[in-house]
Amino acid sequence: MTEEIYVLLLSGLPRPPQQVSFTNLFDTAKQLRWMGDNTYNQVTGARFRQAMVREKYQPRFQELQAKPYYAFLVQFLADYVKKTIPNYLASEYTYWSISCLPRHLLKEGCITRININEVPVLSVFGDEAQNLSVVLFASKAPFLSTLQEKAGFQDTFAKLPTLHFQCNESFANAWPDEIRVCCQQEDFVGILNNEVLLSSIRWFNLRMMKNVGNEEASRRTPNHCLPLADVVIQ
Repeated sequence: MTEEIYVLLLSGLPRPPQQVSFTNLFDTAKQLRWMGDNTYNQVTGARFRQAMVREKYQPRFQELQAKPYYAFLVQFLADYVKKTIPNYLASEYTYWSISCLPRHLLKEGCITRININEVPVLSVFGDEAQNLSVVLFASKAPFLSTLQEKAGFQDTFAKLPTLHFQCNESFANAWPDEIRVCCQQEDFVGILNNEVLLSSIRWFNLRMMKNVGNEEASRRTPNHCLPLADVVIQ
């Protein structure tokens, strides 16, 4: 018995949810369709619910609600989750999590972060003027395919002036496939409407889901902001 399970048993909380193979939630045929069709997703299962987790993050969520960019941010996060996370309902919590005003990232101005398999696949930051910026991770494969097909990117990202790419950050679970995608608030919507970028993000997130493995217990502590997830998934 691990220390974490022992503490949970003493506190009267349920044991951590069992981890199932991701293929049970999203089989090989669905994964192949996911990579070939940017409009495809299959949503099954039920929401993750735990009153103590919800209560823990309610004050931070209320703080976020008071921000002038709240409505825009929630719409963007909802669009991202529904377009780029496979079976986002059944895979909630065990496979992905969303944070709200994470304390350990306050100095960096991080407002929210989505993690898959301990990799931050999306991070939104705000400055003193309440301007937002985003950092996303994506797969290189669709970029290379587009480069070969179109012999360049002259027109592919012309409508996203604040967009830029970085390849200087690597996570052990993602290497060597990841590319870092950054932009300012005015181009948030354009990222998810760009077929090359959307495909690249979808490929990356699927691979992160598959990398979680088949552990018998959840690999992380309850750090999922359920109030924010509520409005994003609804």
